[in-house]
Amino acid sequence: MAKEIELIWIRHGQTQWNMDRRFQGQLNPPLNAEGLRQARRVAQRLAAEGPFDALVSSDLARAVQTAQAISAAVRLPISAYYTELRERHMGRLEGLTHEEAEMSYGPAFRQMSLGKESPEHFRMRAVLAAELIIAQHRDRQRILVTSHGGLIKAFLLAYQLPFQGPLQNTSLTKVVRSGTGKWQLLTLNDVEHLATPA
Repeated sequence: MAKEIELIWIRHGQTQWNMDRRFQGQLNPPLNAEGLRQARRVAQRLAAEGPFDALVSSDLARAVQTAQAISAAVRLPISAYYTELRERHMGRLEGLTHEEAEMSYGPAFRQMSLGKESPEHFRMRAVLAAELIIAQHRDRQRILVTSHGGLIKAFLLAYQLPFQGPLQNTSLTKVVRSGTGKWQLLTLNDVEHLATPA
C-alpha cells in the first residue's frame, strides 16, 4: 500500500492589488508591506510545526516571496516552481478592479467568458499540480505548497472536499492522501498565526 502524503497549502501574502480589489490572475504584483509581515508570521508558525520534507511554490512573485520567507524559517530550499500552481487566468479582467470590470463589461461580467480559464480546466490543472508534486517528491510525506486562493479552492472542489471561503492571505489548508488515494481535509483557512503579536 502507498504511504500517506500530507500537502500543506499556503495562500500567498497580501498584495496591493488584493487591497484594491484588482484581478491579479496570472499577472505578477509583489507582496506589499503587510503581505511580507504575513509571510514572516506564517513562516514562524511553520518553523514551530515542522519538520517538513519539501517546499514547492507557484512561480508567480507573490507566492515565491511567501515561499522564500518560509524557506528561511523552516530551513528547506524551494525544490520546484510550478506554473501549474498559478492562479486562474482571468483573461481580459486581469489588471482591472471590480469597479473597472463592471464599467467595461456591465454588471454580469463575472458570468462572461472574456478569455478566462474555464472552471473545469482550472480544477483539472489543480489536480495535475498536486499529482506532479507528489510524483516528483516520492520519498517526501509532508510537503509545503505556496499557491493562490483560487487554485487551492479548485483543488478542494475537484476532490469534493468541504470548502467555505474566501481563503485569507497566508492561510493554511491541510489535506492528507491515504495509502488508498483518498483525500481528506484536515484544516481549512487557518490564520491563527495572524492573531498573535508580531
